[in-house]
Amino acid sequence: MRVYAIIVAAGDGKRMGSKVKKPYLELAGRPLLFYALKNITGSPLVTGTILVAGNGLVDYCQHEVVEAYGFDRVLSVVEGGAQRQDSVYHGLKALPIDAEMVVIHDGVRPFVSPNVIEETIAAAVEYGAAITGVRVKDTIKMVDDSHRVMQTVNRNGLWAVQTPQVFKAKLLRDCYDKAMNKGFYGTDDASIVEWAGGFEVRIVEGEYENIKITTPFDMVMAEAMMDKGHEKLKGANYN
Repeated sequence: MRVYAIIVAAGDGKRMGSKVKKPYLELAGRPLLFYALKNITGSPLVTGTILVAGNGLVDYCQHEVVEAYGFDRVLSVVEGGAQRQDSVYHGLKALPIDAEMVVIHDGVRPFVSPNVIEETIAAAVEYGAAITGVRVKDTIKMVDDSHRVMQTVNRNGLWAVQTPQVFKAKLLRDCYDKAMNKGFYGTDDASIVEWAGGFEVRIVEGEYENIKITTPFDMVMAEAMMDKGHEKLKGANYN
């Protein structure tokens, strides 16, 4: 089975409030992107990886990340687009022709574990499309534009979705082609497959530690996790 990954690192990080784009913020002396690459390319199930960089950052990623840290299983670095969906689409176009499965992962999720990667790939091989996520723990309220509470939503069956998201390569290419031609933009890769219709997406129980670094508080959380040896708990080797 030829499984390839696309790591998306093209976000501008406006909510972070930093001049440095999110994937290149340092965590324990290395860019966030390093950890995502290390975990995904380190999976024995992943044949190779396409890295999608921000506008004007292809050379930087190639030399200062891929080559500097010896990620020899990164096949190419391509430039992203205006939105995340555009960036993934660029990554899909760069996939090798023999790709059977494709793993999509956010470059700012540094703590994805080998178990989550393997279980999501296994589910996608069986069903064609699989995502990882965690059950919603908080009470959820539906509110209107004036912040008036309309109702309390039953959280049974509600999940907060993460990456990796894994699909049969042809399925995802076809769904993306259809969405881009029709001008449909989804909130994640699975939503594009759902919109295209006729395909079943399964969810795999993920881990609450698989956080996405979006705000300054998320960086504080990530630093605390590193200080407590989170990488050792997950069995990763960041040397």
